[in-house]
Amino acid sequence: MFLPKFKSLVLGLAISTSMSATAEDWPNFRGPSFNGVSAEKGLKLDFSKNKPKRLWRAKINIGFSSLVTAGGKVYTMGHKSGKDYVYCLDERTGKTVWSKSYPAELQNNLYEGGPNATPTVDDGRVYTLGKHGQFYCFDARSGKILWKKNISQEFNYRVPEWGFSGSPYISGDLVILNAGVSGVAFNKKSGKVAWKSASGAASYATPVPYGKSILLFTATGLDSLDPSSGKKVWSYPWKTSYKINSADPLFDKDQIFISSGYGRGASAVKVNGNSVNKLWEHKEMRNHFSSSVILDGYIYGVDGNTNDRNAGLKCIELKSGKVMWSEETGFGSLVMAGDTILLLRERGQLVSVKATPKGYETQGKAQILGGKCWTSPIISNGKLLARNAKGDLVAMKIN
Repeated sequence: MFLPKFKSLVLGLAISTSMSATAEDWPNFRGPSFNGVSAEKGLKLDFSKNKPKRLWRAKINIGFSSLVTAGGKVYTMGHKSGKDYVYCLDERTGKTVWSKSYPAELQNNLYEGGPNATPTVDDGRVYTLGKHGQFYCFDARSGKILWKKNISQEFNYRVPEWGFSGSPYISGDLVILNAGVSGVAFNKKSGKVAWKSASGAASYATPVPYGKSILLFTATGLDSLDPSSGKKVWSYPWKTSYKINSADPLFDKDQIFISSGYGRGASAVKVNGNSVNKLWEHKEMRNHFSSSVILDGYIYGVDGNTNDRNAGLKCIELKSGKVMWSEETGFGSLVMAGDTILLLRERGQLVSVKATPKGYETQGKAQILGGKCWTSPIISNGKLLARNAKGDLVAMKIN
């Protein structure tokens, strides 16, 4: 009788280990690889066969902060009654573990307002950035404030027209923000300033790792920086109306892609040592603030602004800029797993799309939210999490 039970136990452990190996946390904006792509396996993303099922729903109030997960918890931000809130929820149930608040303006400038940046979780700490420069480091388990700064007041950094929006980025012992003309860095444990750029208007993108450097999409172009010192390795000028460079850069080896809205368009550059050269530039891909994804040398992204009736999903070849296909899906944001794109349309419809340059190929749709949905969804531990502007948060089972 012992042997069969033992075999069952071993088999159960093996299955459990196999399943857990396919799941992963999503601890920072755009996920563990900073590119909007999940490495999870075994997900059921063909909605024509398997509709996602809602596991839970929560209320996180007004805002556009995306979601992050770590250690069984979900972290995000919202705004209510003159205060910004940082939320820690149980990833399994959606119940609030803790929440912290501080005074803040809603700043509903042409949209609902509330926090724009997404928290970052690292080594038991949560880092958040408010629209007016309120920079906090919390203990991830308890919500205790470990240290705080106000980068606008302390460094005279100009607040962008729609508020600070780039999420904190961790590099070794440093936490780096898109602030000033080309970033600012702090010791992640003490909050002490490590380096800072000159005062000036920042843009809205999040720093992205690139080899030993980071890519920072600033108000005037793309900078490659040494994260330890802030020293520029190279710079590529890219000026945009209203200084809005919001979508994060993407890269494939030595080729980097950037894109901006308001009719500006996109460009790909090739890096050679400490120099960078333009491969192409056109107006066929205009990422407003919804970042694109890349697979096998092809870029998939939303072309057009939020108010553009002709906005939609496009596929272009990275090396040439050639448009492979275009579909008027309307504005939205996206995430990818394997060869499947999950596009969250502006009114809460989730569309499964095959990531192939051969043509637009849907794999079913599911209405998961109502209201305005501008914020990027995430994939975490077999679930898709998404929110709307007024703060409805849903967790959908996709495994």
